[in-house]
Amino acid sequence: MSLLKRFSMAGKTAIVTGGGQGIGKATAIVFAEAGANVVLAGINVREPEKSESQLRGVALELEKLGAETAYVVTDVRKEADLEAMLAKALKTFGKVDALVNTAGGGATAAPALELTTQNWETVIWENLISTFLACRIVGKHMTENGSGSIVNFSSMDARGPAPGLAHYAAAKAAICNLTETLAAELGPVGIRVNTIAPWLTRSPFVAGFLVSHPEVEELAKSVSPLGRVGEPEDVASVAFFLASDAASFVSGQTIHVSGGALPGNHMPVHHIPGDSPGLTANE
Repeated sequence: MSLLKRFSMAGKTAIVTGGGQGIGKATAIVFAEAGANVVLAGINVREPEKSESQLRGVALELEKLGAETAYVVTDVRKEADLEAMLAKALKTFGKVDALVNTAGGGATAAPALELTTQNWETVIWENLISTFLACRIVGKHMTENGSGSIVNFSSMDARGPAPGLAHYAAAKAAICNLTETLAAELGPVGIRVNTIAPWLTRSPFVAGFLVSHPEVEELAKSVSPLGRVGEPEDVASVAFFLASDAASFVSGQTIHVSGGALPGNHMPVHHIPGDSPGLTANE
Protein backbone atom coordinates (compact mmCIF):
# COMPACT_ATOMS: atom_id res chain seq x y z
CA MET A 1 0.00 0.00 0.00
CA SER A 2 1.38 3.42 -0.93
CA LEU A 3 2.06 6.02 1.71
CA LEU A 4 -0.79 8.26 0.60
CA LYS A 5 -3.25 5.36 0.68
CA ARG A 6 -2.15 4.53 4.23
CA PHE A 7 -3.18 8.05 5.22
CA SER A 8 -6.48 7.93 3.33
CA MET A 9 -9.74 7.33 5.19
CA ALA A 10 -11.89 7.16 2.07
CA GLY A 11 -14.82 4.82 2.60
CA LYS A 12 -14.19 4.57 6.35
CA THR A 13 -16.31 5.89 9.20
CA ALA A 14 -15.05 7.61 12.33
CA ILE A 15 -16.95 8.55 15.47
CA VAL A 16 -15.53 11.59 17.24
CA THR A 17 -16.88 12.26 20.73
CA GLY A 18 -16.60 15.84 21.88
CA GLY A 19 -16.87 16.73 18.20
CA GLY A 20 -18.68 20.01 18.68
CA GLN A 21 -15.66 22.09 19.67
CA GLY A 22 -11.97 22.19 20.51
CA ILE A 23 -9.81 19.14 19.88
CA GLY A 24 -12.84 17.09 18.84
CA LYS A 25 -13.85 19.56 16.15
CA ALA A 26 -10.27 19.82 14.86
CA THR A 27 -10.05 16.03 14.75
CA ALA A 28 -13.32 15.74 12.84
CA ILE A 29 -12.04 18.22 10.27
CA VAL A 30 -8.85 16.20 9.70
CA PHE A 31 -10.85 13.01 9.19
CA ALA A 32 -13.13 14.79 6.74
CA GLU A 33 -10.14 16.12 4.80
CA ALA A 34 -8.88 12.53 4.54
CA GLY A 35 -12.16 11.36 3.05
CA ALA A 36 -13.81 9.73 6.06
CA ASN A 37 -17.47 9.64 6.93
CA VAL A 38 -17.71 11.41 10.30
CA VAL A 39 -20.17 10.93 13.13
CA LEU A 40 -20.06 13.82 15.58
CA ALA A 41 -21.15 13.12 19.15
CA GLY A 42 -21.06 15.06 22.37
CA ILE A 43 -22.70 17.57 24.64
CA ASN A 44 -21.72 21.03 25.82
CA VAL A 45 -21.69 20.38 29.57
CA ARG A 46 -21.46 24.08 30.42
CA GLU A 47 -24.21 25.15 28.02
CA PRO A 48 -26.25 22.04 27.12
CA GLU A 49 -28.79 24.03 25.14
CA LYS A 50 -26.07 24.83 22.59
CA SER A 51 -25.07 21.20 22.01
CA GLU A 52 -27.16 20.46 18.94
CA SER A 53 -26.40 23.74 17.19
CA GLN A 54 -22.67 23.27 17.78
CA LEU A 55 -22.70 19.75 16.34
CA ARG A 56 -24.86 20.83 13.39
CA GLY A 57 -22.51 23.73 12.69
CA VAL A 58 -19.47 21.45 12.61
CA ALA A 59 -21.35 18.97 10.41
CA LEU A 60 -22.01 21.74 7.88
CA GLU A 61 -18.31 22.63 7.87
CA LEU A 62 -17.40 19.00 7.20
CA GLU A 63 -19.94 18.71 4.40
CA LYS A 64 -18.31 21.69 2.70
CA LEU A 65 -15.12 19.60 2.69
CA GLY A 66 -17.01 16.85 0.88
CA ALA A 67 -17.55 14.55 3.86
CA GLU A 68 -20.66 12.54 4.61
CA THR A 69 -21.67 13.32 8.18
CA ALA A 70 -24.10 12.57 10.97
CA TYR A 71 -24.39 14.01 14.43
CA VAL A 72 -26.10 13.07 17.66
CA VAL A 73 -26.24 14.87 20.99
CA THR A 74 -24.50 12.44 23.34
CA ASP A 75 -23.77 12.57 27.04
CA VAL A 76 -20.82 10.18 27.12
CA ARG A 77 -21.47 9.49 30.79
CA LYS A 78 -24.70 7.68 29.85
CA GLU A 79 -24.73 4.21 28.32
CA ALA A 80 -28.05 4.81 26.58
CA ASP A 81 -26.67 7.88 24.82
CA LEU A 82 -23.60 5.97 23.67
CA GLU A 83 -25.74 3.12 22.41
CA ALA A 84 -27.80 5.66 20.46
CA MET A 85 -24.57 7.15 19.08
CA LEU A 86 -23.47 3.78 17.74
CA ALA A 87 -26.93 3.05 16.37
CA LYS A 88 -26.89 6.37 14.49
CA ALA A 89 -23.50 5.56 12.99
CA LEU A 90 -24.55 2.08 11.91
CA LYS A 91 -27.87 3.23 10.47
CA THR A 92 -26.15 5.98 8.49
CA PHE A 93 -22.92 4.31 7.40
CA GLY A 94 -23.16 0.59 8.20
CA LYS A 95 -20.02 0.23 10.28
CA VAL A 96 -17.47 2.09 12.42
CA ASP A 97 -13.76 1.93 11.66
CA ALA A 98 -12.43 4.45 14.18
CA LEU A 99 -13.48 5.83 17.54
CA VAL A 100 -11.78 8.95 18.90
CA ASN A 101 -12.73 9.71 22.50
CA THR A 102 -11.87 13.39 22.81
CA ALA A 103 -14.80 14.09 25.15
CA GLY A 104 -13.71 14.79 28.71
CA GLY A 105 -13.78 17.40 31.40
CA GLY A 106 -11.59 19.59 33.54
CA ALA A 107 -11.68 19.67 37.31
CA THR A 108 -11.96 21.89 40.35
CA ALA A 109 -8.41 22.48 41.53
CA ALA A 110 -7.73 21.81 45.21
CA PRO A 111 -5.20 19.97 47.37
CA ALA A 112 -5.95 16.26 47.52
CA LEU A 113 -7.03 16.28 51.16
CA GLU A 114 -9.60 18.98 50.42
CA LEU A 115 -11.26 17.15 47.54
CA THR A 116 -14.72 15.77 48.23
CA THR A 117 -16.10 12.42 47.15
CA GLN A 118 -18.34 14.29 44.74
CA ASN A 119 -15.30 16.01 43.20
CA TRP A 120 -13.79 12.59 42.55
CA GLU A 121 -16.97 11.00 41.22
CA THR A 122 -17.63 13.86 38.79
CA VAL A 123 -14.14 13.76 37.32
CA ILE A 124 -13.96 9.97 37.17
CA TRP A 125 -17.30 9.78 35.36
CA GLU A 126 -16.48 12.59 32.90
CA ASN A 127 -13.10 11.16 31.96
CA LEU A 128 -12.46 7.52 32.88
CA ILE A 129 -15.87 5.85 33.00
CA SER A 130 -17.11 7.68 29.90
CA THR A 131 -14.04 6.51 27.99
CA PHE A 132 -14.52 2.93 29.16
CA LEU A 133 -18.20 2.92 28.21
CA ALA A 134 -17.50 4.23 24.69
CA CYS A 135 -14.69 1.69 24.22
CA ARG A 136 -16.91 -1.16 25.39
CA ILE A 137 -19.94 -0.24 23.31
CA VAL A 138 -18.12 0.56 20.06
CA GLY A 139 -15.42 -2.04 20.71
CA LYS A 140 -17.99 -4.84 20.63
CA HIS A 141 -19.06 -3.71 17.17
CA MET A 142 -15.45 -3.56 16.01
CA THR A 143 -14.85 -7.04 17.40
CA GLU A 144 -17.69 -8.36 15.25
CA ASN A 145 -16.06 -6.75 12.20
CA GLY A 146 -12.57 -7.92 13.11
CA SER A 147 -10.98 -4.49 12.69
CA GLY A 148 -10.90 -0.97 14.07
CA SER A 149 -8.87 1.67 15.83
CA ILE A 150 -9.65 3.42 19.11
CA VAL A 151 -7.90 6.61 20.21
CA ASN A 152 -8.38 7.64 23.83
CA PHE A 153 -7.35 10.85 25.56
CA SER A 154 -5.24 11.10 28.68
CA SER A 155 -3.11 14.07 29.76
CA MET A 156 0.46 14.95 30.62
CA ASP A 157 -0.94 15.32 34.14
CA ALA A 158 -1.21 11.52 34.19
CA ARG A 159 2.53 11.06 33.75
CA GLY A 160 3.69 12.41 37.11
CA PRO A 161 2.59 14.24 40.25
CA ALA A 162 -0.12 16.83 39.63
CA PRO A 163 -0.47 19.00 42.74
CA GLY A 164 -4.02 20.29 42.99
CA LEU A 165 -5.45 17.84 40.48
CA ALA A 166 -5.13 14.44 42.12
CA HIS A 167 -8.57 13.32 40.91
CA TYR A 168 -8.03 14.49 37.34
CA ALA A 169 -4.54 13.03 37.10
CA ALA A 170 -5.70 9.71 38.55
CA ALA A 171 -8.54 9.45 36.03
CA LYS A 172 -6.23 10.25 33.13
CA ALA A 173 -3.55 7.82 34.35
CA ALA A 174 -6.17 5.10 34.52
CA ILE A 175 -7.05 5.76 30.89
CA CYS A 176 -3.44 4.94 29.94
CA ASN A 177 -3.69 1.59 31.72
CA LEU A 178 -7.13 0.92 30.26
CA THR A 179 -5.68 1.56 26.81
CA GLU A 180 -2.82 -0.89 27.36
CA THR A 181 -5.22 -3.56 28.62
CA LEU A 182 -7.67 -3.10 25.76
CA ALA A 183 -4.82 -3.20 23.25
CA ALA A 184 -3.71 -6.55 24.69
CA GLU A 185 -7.24 -7.97 24.73
CA LEU A 186 -8.44 -6.66 21.38
CA GLY A 187 -5.24 -6.87 19.35
CA PRO A 188 -5.77 -10.55 18.48
CA VAL A 189 -9.08 -9.67 16.80
CA GLY A 190 -7.58 -6.83 14.76
CA ILE A 191 -8.32 -3.77 16.88
CA ARG A 192 -5.68 -1.21 17.82
CA VAL A 193 -6.03 1.02 20.90
CA ASN A 194 -3.83 4.02 21.70
CA THR A 195 -3.90 7.12 23.87
CA ILE A 196 -2.85 10.72 23.36
CA ALA A 197 -1.55 12.70 26.34
CA PRO A 198 -1.65 16.37 25.37
CA TRP A 199 -0.03 19.21 27.23
CA LEU A 200 -1.70 22.62 27.64
CA THR A 201 -3.82 23.00 24.48
CA ARG A 202 -5.83 26.04 23.42
CA SER A 203 -9.32 24.55 23.30
CA PRO A 204 -12.20 27.03 23.78
CA PHE A 205 -12.32 26.52 27.55
CA VAL A 206 -8.56 26.81 27.90
CA ALA A 207 -8.45 29.85 25.62
CA GLY A 208 -10.81 31.64 27.98
CA PHE A 209 -8.81 30.47 30.96
CA LEU A 210 -5.57 31.80 29.48
CA VAL A 211 -7.15 35.19 28.85
CA SER A 212 -8.04 35.34 32.55
CA HIS A 213 -4.64 34.01 33.62
CA PRO A 214 -2.05 35.24 31.08
CA GLU A 215 0.74 34.32 33.49
CA VAL A 216 -0.09 30.65 32.89
CA GLU A 217 0.54 30.95 29.16
CA GLU A 218 3.76 32.88 29.73
CA LEU A 219 5.03 30.19 32.09
CA ALA A 220 3.98 27.49 29.64
CA LYS A 221 5.96 29.16 26.89
CA SER A 222 9.00 29.43 29.15
CA VAL A 223 9.12 25.69 29.87
CA SER A 224 8.15 24.48 26.40
CA PRO A 225 11.08 23.79 24.06
CA LEU A 226 8.87 25.00 21.19
CA GLY A 227 7.96 28.15 23.10
CA ARG A 228 4.19 27.93 22.82
CA VAL A 229 1.09 26.13 24.04
CA GLY A 230 -0.61 23.55 21.85
CA GLU A 231 -3.37 24.19 19.34
CA PRO A 232 -6.24 21.76 18.72
CA GLU A 233 -4.87 21.02 15.25
CA ASP A 234 -1.57 19.84 16.78
CA VAL A 235 -3.42 17.13 18.66
CA ALA A 236 -5.92 16.33 15.92
CA SER A 237 -3.22 15.36 13.43
CA VAL A 238 -1.79 12.81 15.88
CA ALA A 239 -5.25 11.39 16.58
CA PHE A 240 -5.75 10.95 12.86
CA PHE A 241 -2.37 9.26 12.43
CA LEU A 242 -3.12 6.76 15.20
CA ALA A 243 -6.50 5.93 13.66
CA SER A 244 -5.15 5.57 10.13
CA ASP A 245 -3.47 2.62 8.42
CA ALA A 246 -0.22 4.58 8.63
CA ALA A 247 -0.13 3.47 12.29
CA SER A 248 -1.11 -0.14 11.57
CA PHE A 249 1.63 -1.53 13.86
CA VAL A 250 1.11 0.96 16.70
CA SER A 251 -1.03 -0.18 19.60
CA GLY A 252 -1.08 0.08 23.39
CA GLN A 253 0.88 3.33 23.34
CA THR A 254 0.49 6.69 25.05
CA ILE A 255 1.76 9.45 22.76
CA HIS A 256 2.76 12.75 24.37
CA VAL A 257 1.74 15.80 22.32
CA SER A 258 3.50 18.39 24.39
CA GLY A 259 5.84 20.45 22.26
CA GLY A 260 8.73 18.80 24.05
CA ALA A 261 7.54 19.67 27.57
CA LEU A 262 8.13 16.81 29.98
CA PRO A 263 6.03 15.40 32.81
CA GLY A 264 6.66 17.57 35.84
CA ASN A 265 6.40 20.88 33.94
CA HIS A 266 3.37 21.79 36.03
CA MET A 267 1.52 25.02 35.46
CA PRO A 268 0.29 27.21 38.32
CA VAL A 269 -3.17 26.28 37.04
CA HIS A 270 -3.08 23.59 39.69
CA HIS A 271 -3.06 26.16 42.45
CA ILE A 272 -5.69 28.56 41.11
CA PRO A 273 -9.05 28.12 42.85
CA GLY A 274 -12.06 27.28 40.71
CA ASP A 275 -12.42 25.23 37.55
CA SER A 276 -9.14 24.10 36.03
CA PRO A 277 -8.71 22.78 32.48
CA GLY A 278 -5.88 20.47 33.53
CA LEU A 279 -3.28 20.03 30.83
CA THR A 280 -5.42 17.99 28.47
CA ALA A 281 -8.11 20.56 27.85
CA ASN A 282 -10.37 18.26 25.83
CA GLU A 283 -13.25 20.72 26.10
